[in-house]
Amino acid sequence: MLDEAATGEGGGPRLLRGLRWEDFADGRVHRLKRHKHFAGPVRAVQQECDAAATRLGRGVLVVREEFGRQYQYLWVQFTDQRLAVGQPCRCGGLSQTRLHLKFGRCDACGATIAYRGTYDVGVADVGSGPVAQSPRRGSKHLSDYTEVEFVARDPERSTPEEDVWFARAVDAGGGRVFLVVHFPLERGHRIADAGAPGYDAHVAFKWRIDPYIRAI
Repeated sequence: MLDEAATGEGGGPRLLRGLRWEDFADGRVHRLKRHKHFAGPVRAVQQECDAAATRLGRGVLVVREEFGRQYQYLWVQFTDQRLAVGQPCRCGGLSQTRLHLKFGRCDACGATIAYRGTYDVGVADVGSGPVAQSPRRGSKHLSDYTEVEFVARDPERSTPEEDVWFARAVDAGGGRVFLVVHFPLERGHRIADAGAPGYDAHVAFKWRIDPYIRAI
C-alpha cells in the first residue's frame, strides 16, 4: 500500500525502493514507472534526473511518456558526457558520429555524448584532424549510394540503442564500397529519417573495395 508521500503528492519528487540515480548511469536505456520507481510529478523527477547527471559529471537523455495520471513513465539514458555541438570530446577528439539529434559517440575513444544547443544540419558529422582522415571519410547517407545490398548484422557491435549492419554498394564515382551502417534505436525500433522520407535514421561509414580486390 502506498502512502500519500509515496504517491508523490505530498513527498516531492524522488526515487523509490532505495534506488539511486547512480543505479541507472550504466549507459543503457531504462524505463522508470511512477509509483514503482519514482514518486512525484514526472516533470519534477525529470529535473531531478538532470541535476543528478550534472552532479555525476555525465550527460542524460530523458523522454516523458504519460497516459493520464495512472500510467506515467520516464525513459532515461545516461551518457559519458554532455557537450555543445562542435565542442571536443573529453579525450580531445573532434570527430563525432551524431546518431540522432541529441545523441552521439566520439569516433576516437567511443565515449557517448548527450548534445545540448542548436544543431546546424550543415555541419558535417566527421570533424577535422587525424581521425577524419580515416576510411570513414565520404558520404554518410545511404541515399548517396546505389546497388545497396545489406550482407549481415554485426552482433558484437549492435546494442539495445544501436543496430549495426554490413553492406555493399556503389558510390557516386562508380566505385564499389563496403559500408558499415549504424541505425539508432528507440525502444528497440529504428527511427524514421525526417530529412529523407523512406529511410531510417542512420550513419554509414564506407571503405573502398577496389584496392582490396586488386591486392587479392
